[in-house]
Amino acid sequence: MLEENNINTISKDVIVELAKELSMSIYNKVKEYCKDIKYKEQVDFRDAYETYLKASLISYSKVKTLIYRHEPKNLYSFYECVGVKCGEKEIDTKNIHNILDIGNKLIITGTGGIGKTTMLKHFFINTIKETRLIPILVELRKLNDEDLKEISILNTIYDSLQNFGFKLEQKYFEYSMEVGCYLILFDGYDELKQEYTEKITKEISDLSCKFPQNYYLLSSRPSEEFVGWNDFIEMNALPLNKEQALSLIKKLEFDEKIKNVFYKELENKLFDKYKSFASNPLLLTIMLLTFDNRASIPDKLNDFYEQAFATLYNIHDASKGAYKRDIRCGLGYEDFKLVFSYVCFKSYFNDEYSFTEKSIREYIEDAKNKFKPDIIFNVDDFKEDLIQSVCMLVKEGLNYRFSHRSFQEYFAAFYTTKLSDKEQEMLIVRWLKQLSFFDDYSYLYMLYNLQKDRFNRNIIYPILLEIQEKTQYNHNSVYKEVYGSVRLRTRKNRHYGHNSERETECNNQEHEIYNSISFEIKNLFLHRIIDFICNTGGFKNEYTNNNKAINILSNETEGEKMYGRRKEDIEKTISFEEIEEKGLINQVIECAPYISKRIDFCKETFRKLDNNMATKLDGSFKDILNQL
Repeated sequence: MLEENNINTISKDVIVELAKELSMSIYNKVKEYCKDIKYKEQVDFRDAYETYLKASLISYSKVKTLIYRHEPKNLYSFYECVGVKCGEKEIDTKNIHNILDIGNKLIITGTGGIGKTTMLKHFFINTIKETRLIPILVELRKLNDEDLKEISILNTIYDSLQNFGFKLEQKYFEYSMEVGCYLILFDGYDELKQEYTEKITKEISDLSCKFPQNYYLLSSRPSEEFVGWNDFIEMNALPLNKEQALSLIKKLEFDEKIKNVFYKELENKLFDKYKSFASNPLLLTIMLLTFDNRASIPDKLNDFYEQAFATLYNIHDASKGAYKRDIRCGLGYEDFKLVFSYVCFKSYFNDEYSFTEKSIREYIEDAKNKFKPDIIFNVDDFKEDLIQSVCMLVKEGLNYRFSHRSFQEYFAAFYTTKLSDKEQEMLIVRWLKQLSFFDDYSYLYMLYNLQKDRFNRNIIYPILLEIQEKTQYNHNSVYKEVYGSVRLRTRKNRHYGHNSERETECNNQEHEIYNSISFEIKNLFLHRIIDFICNTGGFKNEYTNNNKAINILSNETEGEKMYGRRKEDIEKTISFEEIEEKGLINQVIECAPYISKRIDFCKETFRKLDNNMATKLDGSFKDILNQL
């Protein structure tokens, strides 16, 4: 793995040669458009790329984390390369070639805290070391501050170059895109505001089609939206295994006594007992921060975040022995948490994850006005406490962001529990109805775990009642309400790669023919609610398809046929109008029986909740007490 001196070696040895080589290719391409271009421009090209690569490499090789919050550290002093999974194949990410061999349009999804941003910075550095490509890292969340109508992804990429001293006219850069010399890394698609996603999606799609010679890699939390990104291959970031988790802890600079005890406990029992936490780099780091000699780690994620916040509020700086930082604003733990949770609540529902100086002060000022005169504090002191004392915010240049979005989600959920039943129903149900494919439900799961009974009463029951009134839980009606069309696929199960030798090898082999069915979602709100109810209710999702039924349905329908990635692979899209017209909904249900089972599960959930809602607390004091 790279150390500090290896990064310096890249700067001195590799960058100069890479810039020289690419400047020649780009110069020759530019000559096709600009006949009067002179040799001097080739030198300018080389200098522009050399300057950019040197400056960006220095920037991306240093990062701040929850532990290293004051001074950025060399990325490779603590980074563990988590693998990714493509189909059934696990892929090592240490060398970028392993990723690029899969294709040139890629998506890597992973849950919060898995380390997607750090992974992309690793890819950036490794691309310079191992390839003849120029990496460009685009932080998509920064587009939230721009006028939506004015956004151009091509301009954003060019700006990302200019931020590191790239001095070349934009028209020359656009010519260079045709050479195919770039790996463009789009980080944090899930951090875009909802109203931005449609345009950004189209911009990325159009760009990758206009300049197909380049490589495009996007990171995000998982989203059903990516089913529609037909040209992109989606991979999933894998969690840490036990060996990687232990290696990460060993690398971290922390109180050696605490770290050694934690390491032994992690090796002996903690990893196996708390695998869902310990396999996530962020949560593993928080485990170390909250660890004491009794190894008191909560079993539930909500309790875990609560304990983490309490620890950070009362933290002993690892580099300063037993020094306990004071809370500048003077608030006690409960008042501080309440104010912070209100900031998280308002910013979460405004789709804001990073802030300017002005916007973060406005959120804190709103909270101050909300709770006065009961809670009195200074806005600037509170802001500094969020950065320095409890480490909930990180300052990057002139802007601020949460140390991790999961804290924002948890405390937004915590504040939601302070709302009345009516307020919860009005807010959450309306919010759910306007969510996009892209939106994550982590907040919702946290809220559910914080107040299960109230959640069922205030949110789940009204929605299930609405489904009951619309469909009576009739399978045909629910299908028509939720789905717009059906996609049938007949494909050869093979490895897809861009390497011509591999493709030839694959084409010469026998492969199993298989069929599959998927559904275009028309009503995202109902689809995701059904999914949420099944997940929280203990329903076991078994996504099994009936190949024989799919064949029959395919033969009985026309639909719109198209070829897949290989001409032998065929996809057929059939609208529900055609399915209904030909009376084939029962055949659709037979193709994917797991969907009808989910509908039945929701119907049974509604029946139980409806019975509970009908049981009102009534009678004498003693009767009510007995019911409670």
